[in-house]
Amino acid sequence: MKKWLPIIISTLLFYKIANAQFNFNKFDISISYADLEQDQRLFEFPQTPGGILDVFGSSHSRDLEFSILLRNKLIDGPNYGVLIGLGYNRNHHRFRRPYNHCAYQKDPFCSLILLTTSNYKKHQLQVPLGLEQNLISLGDARLYLNLNIVPAFNLFYNANGPHLSKLRFRFDGFEINPGAGLSFKRFYFQVNYRVLNRRRIDPVIFFDVLFNQTPTPFLEQTFDDYNPEKLQFTLGYQITDPKRK
Repeated sequence: MKKWLPIIISTLLFYKIANAQFNFNKFDISISYADLEQDQRLFEFPQTPGGILDVFGSSHSRDLEFSILLRNKLIDGPNYGVLIGLGYNRNHHRFRRPYNHCAYQKDPFCSLILLTTSNYKKHQLQVPLGLEQNLISLGDARLYLNLNIVPAFNLFYNANGPHLSKLRFRFDGFEINPGAGLSFKRFYFQVNYRVLNRRRIDPVIFFDVLFNQTPTPFLEQTFDDYNPEKLQFTLGYQITDPKRK
């Protein structure tokens, strides 16, 4: 199904674009909060009842994301819309784990001592593409389905203050998040659930020194399709009048 999903979405986009007019004056701004299942793969050691959670004392069971986004409704059809945007996203990993503070060091003699963190953050630039399909419209209220395709570019990494603080721009991957929304006048609220997540394997938190006694073909890949559960809530405001043509 994962192989066919991008093809289905591309076909739907082409159909919508071929039968629509373009707009460049329908902007909205939004803030989003997401609650994520933690990625705890490869932590089979040490062999204690609670594994690495006992040893390093993780106190948080979920990771967090925060984003702010500016979008334009590029296509405003009679009962559908296509939106494109630009925004900032902060991914906050709160699972206490060893990390590689030498990952982006140019110094070949960087000392790879065992440091741990429960405060690893990635700051990203997002360029999302959204599809909306109206279900019900009653006066100024509207119920709709939506689908967000969200490419992301890493901007800055930070863990435990000065131990790892690196500005580095590169493509991180993309995710696909279907959901539903409710709008009233200029305000809207959306809930989305991630169904596809293709990400670059992060050398800061996945590196072979930790797992040199266990075969790790996973680490030989550049991108990975692992998809921890993610539920996202969005509150937005339409800057320009939604009824404007």
